[in-house]
Amino acid sequence: MFTLVHIKIRNKLSYKRIEKLIYVHYNMHVRMQSAELHNEPKQRLIPSTSIL
Repeated sequence: MFTLVHIKIRNKLSYKRIEKLIYVHYNMHVRMQSAELHNEPKQRLIPSTSIL
């Protein structure tokens, strides 16, 4: 996951910001999987920008 976020374009991000991005990305993925398991209608999942 770290390499997904920490690429050339984004290599100037602080580690604290990278940790937040990874947290948001992982939780969004988990929510999408959970929605698929429960056959819920797909909704647009927008991570909160207040933590970024």
